[in-house]
Amino acid sequence: MSELGAASGLTTGLMVGAVANGVVGGLVGVGLDALAGAGGTATTVLSGHGGLSDTAGTFTLPEGTSFTQWTGVGNPISNSFGNAIETGADVSGFTTEMVGAQSYLPGAQVPNFTLGPPEGLNIMGNPVTVTEPTALQDLIRPGMGNVQWAACCSLFH
Repeated sequence: MSELGAASGLTTGLMVGAVANGVVGGLVGVGLDALAGAGGTATTVLSGHGGLSDTAGTFTLPEGTSFTQWTGVGNPISNSFGNAIETGADVSGFTTEMVGAQSYLPGAQVPNFTLGPPEGLNIMGNPVTVTEPTALQDLIRPGMGNVQWAACCSLFH
Protein backbone atom coordinates (compact mmCIF):
# COMPACT_ATOMS: atom_id res chain seq x y z
CA MET A 1 0.00 0.00 0.00
CA SER A 2 1.48 3.40 -0.53
CA GLU A 3 1.60 6.80 1.15
CA LEU A 4 -1.45 6.82 3.44
CA GLY A 5 -3.39 2.21 4.62
CA ALA A 6 -4.92 -2.17 8.88
CA ALA A 7 -5.65 -5.81 9.31
CA SER A 8 -8.10 -8.52 10.21
CA GLY A 9 -8.72 -11.33 12.67
CA LEU A 10 -5.62 -13.46 12.74
CA THR A 11 -6.08 -16.43 14.99
CA THR A 12 -2.77 -18.00 15.90
CA GLY A 13 0.72 -16.73 16.19
CA LEU A 14 3.73 -15.75 18.18
CA MET A 15 4.58 -12.39 19.63
CA VAL A 16 8.10 -11.82 20.82
CA GLY A 17 9.15 -8.83 22.83
CA ALA A 18 8.52 -6.97 26.00
CA VAL A 19 5.54 -4.95 27.11
CA ALA A 20 6.49 -1.47 28.24
CA ASN A 21 4.03 1.37 28.83
CA GLY A 22 1.33 -0.62 27.09
CA VAL A 23 3.39 -1.23 23.93
CA VAL A 24 4.16 -4.75 22.75
CA GLY A 25 7.40 -4.52 20.79
CA GLY A 26 8.98 -6.97 18.40
CA LEU A 27 5.86 -8.42 16.75
CA VAL A 28 7.00 -11.50 14.89
CA GLY A 29 4.03 -13.77 14.42
CA VAL A 30 0.94 -14.40 12.40
CA GLY A 31 -1.70 -13.78 15.04
CA LEU A 32 -2.92 -11.44 17.68
CA ASP A 33 -5.33 -13.38 19.89
CA ALA A 34 -3.68 -12.04 23.02
CA LEU A 35 -4.23 -8.46 21.90
CA ALA A 36 -7.84 -9.09 20.94
CA GLY A 37 -8.33 -10.41 24.45
CA ALA A 38 -6.62 -7.35 25.95
CA GLY A 39 -8.70 -5.00 23.86
CA GLY A 40 -11.99 -6.87 23.59
CA THR A 41 -13.10 -9.72 21.40
CA ALA A 42 -13.65 -8.09 18.03
CA THR A 43 -11.11 -7.15 15.40
CA THR A 44 -11.38 -4.04 13.26
CA VAL A 45 -9.22 -3.50 10.17
CA LEU A 46 -8.50 0.02 8.93
CA SER A 47 -7.34 0.01 5.33
CA GLY A 48 -6.26 2.54 2.74
CA HIS A 49 -3.25 4.79 2.31
CA GLY A 50 -1.58 5.61 5.61
CA GLY A 51 1.00 7.91 7.03
CA LEU A 52 2.14 9.97 9.95
CA SER A 53 2.66 13.72 9.95
CA ASP A 54 5.59 15.05 11.94
CA THR A 55 3.07 17.25 13.77
CA ALA A 56 0.38 14.59 14.41
CA GLY A 57 1.32 13.78 17.99
CA THR A 58 -0.14 10.86 19.92
CA PHE A 59 -3.36 9.94 21.70
CA THR A 60 -4.36 7.45 24.41
CA LEU A 61 -6.08 4.21 23.42
CA PRO A 62 -9.41 3.84 25.20
CA GLU A 63 -10.51 0.89 27.34
CA GLY A 64 -11.28 -2.25 25.36
CA THR A 65 -9.23 -1.22 22.32
CA SER A 66 -5.73 -2.30 21.33
CA PHE A 67 -3.93 -1.24 18.14
CA THR A 68 -1.48 -2.99 15.82
CA GLN A 69 0.67 -1.23 13.24
CA TRP A 70 2.14 -3.95 11.03
CA THR A 71 5.32 -2.05 10.10
CA GLY A 72 7.53 0.57 11.67
CA VAL A 73 6.95 4.31 11.48
CA GLY A 74 8.31 5.58 8.18
CA ASN A 75 7.81 2.28 6.36
CA PRO A 76 5.52 1.39 3.45
CA ILE A 77 3.73 -1.95 3.03
CA SER A 78 2.87 -3.75 -0.20
CA ASN A 79 -0.69 -4.13 -1.42
CA SER A 80 -0.33 -7.92 -1.03
CA PHE A 81 0.71 -7.55 2.63
CA GLY A 82 -2.23 -5.21 3.18
CA ASN A 83 -4.54 -7.80 1.60
CA ALA A 84 -3.19 -10.52 3.90
CA ILE A 85 -3.91 -8.31 6.91
CA GLU A 86 -7.39 -7.43 5.59
CA THR A 87 -8.38 -11.05 5.06
CA GLY A 88 -6.69 -12.62 8.07
CA ALA A 89 -4.39 -14.68 5.85
CA ASP A 90 -1.00 -15.99 6.91
CA VAL A 91 1.39 -13.02 7.05
CA SER A 92 4.55 -15.02 7.74
CA GLY A 93 5.79 -14.38 4.20
CA PHE A 94 5.96 -10.64 4.88
CA THR A 95 8.47 -10.58 7.73
CA THR A 96 10.76 -8.09 5.97
CA GLU A 97 7.84 -5.64 5.81
CA MET A 98 7.08 -6.17 9.52
CA VAL A 99 10.31 -4.57 10.72
CA GLY A 100 9.39 -2.12 13.49
CA ALA A 101 5.80 -3.42 13.87
CA GLN A 102 4.21 -2.66 17.23
CA SER A 103 1.04 -3.39 19.09
CA TYR A 104 -0.37 -1.12 21.78
CA LEU A 105 -2.58 -2.08 24.70
CA PRO A 106 -5.49 -0.01 26.09
CA GLY A 107 -4.16 3.10 27.84
CA ALA A 108 -1.02 3.31 25.70
CA GLN A 109 0.01 6.39 23.75
CA VAL A 110 -0.34 5.71 20.00
CA PRO A 111 0.96 7.73 17.03
CA ASN A 112 -1.96 9.61 15.49
CA PHE A 113 -1.63 8.14 11.99
CA THR A 114 -3.73 9.48 9.12
CA LEU A 115 -5.82 7.05 7.06
CA GLY A 116 -6.53 8.12 3.49
CA PRO A 117 -8.92 6.76 0.85
CA PRO A 118 -7.81 3.49 -0.77
CA GLU A 119 -7.51 4.98 -4.26
CA GLY A 120 -5.59 2.65 -6.56
CA LEU A 121 -5.46 -0.17 -3.99
CA ASN A 122 -7.00 -3.62 -4.28
CA ILE A 123 -8.95 -3.81 -1.01
CA MET A 124 -10.02 -7.28 0.14
CA GLY A 125 -12.19 -8.54 2.98
CA ASN A 126 -14.39 -6.03 4.76
CA PRO A 127 -12.09 -3.40 6.29
CA VAL A 128 -13.05 0.10 7.37
CA THR A 129 -12.03 2.65 4.73
CA VAL A 130 -12.44 6.42 4.52
CA THR A 131 -13.37 8.87 1.76
CA GLU A 132 -11.06 11.64 2.97
CA PRO A 133 -7.90 11.75 5.10
CA THR A 134 -8.93 10.96 8.69
CA ALA A 135 -6.92 11.00 11.91
CA LEU A 136 -6.66 7.64 13.67
CA GLN A 137 -7.94 9.17 16.91
CA ASP A 138 -11.18 9.99 15.07
CA LEU A 139 -11.63 6.33 14.06
CA ILE A 140 -10.88 4.73 17.45
CA ARG A 141 -13.60 4.11 20.04
CA PRO A 142 -13.75 2.17 23.34
CA GLY A 143 -14.44 -1.56 23.05
CA MET A 144 -13.25 -2.05 19.46
CA GLY A 145 -11.01 -5.03 20.26
CA ASN A 146 -7.78 -5.18 18.31
CA VAL A 147 -7.70 -2.48 15.63
CA GLN A 148 -5.26 -3.43 12.89
CA TRP A 149 -3.65 -0.93 10.52
CA ALA A 150 -3.45 -2.36 6.97
CA ALA A 151 -1.74 0.74 5.66
CA CYS A 152 1.66 2.26 5.23
CA CYS A 153 3.25 4.14 8.13
CA SER A 154 5.03 6.61 5.84
CA LEU A 155 6.17 9.97 7.19
CA PHE A 156 4.94 13.18 5.60
CA HIS A 157 5.21 16.88 6.35
